[in-house]
Amino acid sequence: MFTRIYQDHYKKWNAKSELKIADNRVITISTRKSSYGNALITNVSVSTAKDGFLSHMLFADYNINWATSTPNRVTAKVVENQHNVVLADIETIKDAVNEFYKLETV
Repeated sequence: MFTRIYQDHYKKWNAKSELKIADNRVITISTRKSSYGNALITNVSVSTAKDGFLSHMLFADYNINWATSTPNRVTAKVVENQHNVVLADIETIKDAVNEFYKLETV
């Protein structure tokens, strides 16, 4: 699994991890400040890898806000901490993805 913590072009901190699973699918875990208010959201989504691109089908692929908090300030450390808490729960995430797609193993 690869994790990247970075500032976007709006100078807001983000964290992103990707994990390849069965059937050319990729679990993407991203943590960012919501554009509505001060919420810090960690989202888990699944896309399909094909020809070097990721494809996510709206309403057909897995997508859920896994964790939400409202810190006083959204700093790199706060983003990293929330992201790591969700990454520690990766087995539960894999189980949820398995259940969604009815896969044998991830």
